[in-house]
Amino acid sequence: MIKRWTKKETETLKQNMDGTLAKLKTLLPERTEEQILEKIRLLYRTNPINIWTDEELHIVKVNPRKTIVDLMKLLPNRTYEAIKYQRYKIHGANATGRETPVHWKEDEIETLKKMKVEGYTNYEIADTLGRPLNSVIGKVSTLHCVNRKLDRNMWTKEHESKIHECLKQDKPINDLVPVLGRTLNKIYQKCLNLGYTPVEIKTKSKENKKDVKILKQNYEKQLKLFKNEVKILSKDIKMKDKTIVKLDKEVAKLLNVIHKA
Repeated sequence: MIKRWTKKETETLKQNMDGTLAKLKTLLPERTEEQILEKIRLLYRTNPINIWTDEELHIVKVNPRKTIVDLMKLLPNRTYEAIKYQRYKIHGANATGRETPVHWKEDEIETLKKMKVEGYTNYEIADTLGRPLNSVIGKVSTLHCVNRKLDRNMWTKEHESKIHECLKQDKPINDLVPVLGRTLNKIYQKCLNLGYTPVEIKTKSKENKKDVKILKQNYEKQLKLFKNEVKILSKDIKMKDKTIVKLDKEVAKLLNVIHKA
């Protein structure tokens, strides 16, 4: 059974309404947080009571650029939604929880360009300049710097000339994989885009198929020759067997004649 609220408990609750929930819980040890909040709702149905202290409100006012997670560390007795509502109530939409953006200097932009041309990654540039990664990525996109990922996908005239030379010399395009640094499928698709037909494009797999066909043809020829030789040998063996049988018969006849004599 839920214990009824006494007059002393209600009076202490009314007198200390401006305090925090943790403070009210210490003053009312026999009551839980849910019971205290429910009693507050019953006492003040029309006028909602703000039980935030001046210290807590001061923390929210002084730190408009901090995130809600950081404010939760400073205000351990407050929930995420409560801090979010209170911050919006004090600062409005300006409380973004982000630091003010620092403008890029000319020296930083020049170092970024040099490092990007030399092949440094965005992580390394951010580490050297002491800037966040998203800031570096945004600046790279606005300056249209050389990006290694974009550069890999770009096909230059030198790449196309190497493809033309390879196909004119009737070489397989597998040799271009280490030269261009692309996969075989991408090179094959590029050849098709350049106007070459699948018959003109040679690969090692096609050459292997041709070699297999030639081997099969040679094998079939050798089988035919071997079969012919086997037939000839079998005929010779049969003839020799017949001669042996005849000789055996003649020897038997001679033995019979000798015995009779």
